[in-house]
Amino acid sequence: MKRLFALLIFIGLIFSSGCGAEDKWVTKLKSSDPQERIEAARKLGEMGTTTALTELTLVQDDKDPDVRLAIKESIKKISGQTFFK
Repeated sequence: MKRLFALLIFIGLIFSSGCGAEDKWVTKLKSSDPQERIEAARKLGEMGTTTALTELTLVQDDKDPDVRLAIKESIKKISGQTFFK
């Protein structure tokens, strides 16, 4: 499983588009406000890009359980798979 995440991160770095809207949500994913992080996770899930998947994977251990759930749902939406217990 760790190899899969490493591969996703690698692919994301290679194919990163640098899209302005996507960059906005990636930045909000690191906000101190949990509501902003939830919104960002959902928006990135809707975008469905490799970069979005990579960024969501990097923050999947968020300290807030509601944020973790939003991230989990977005990863599932993008990948079509559940990587969580």
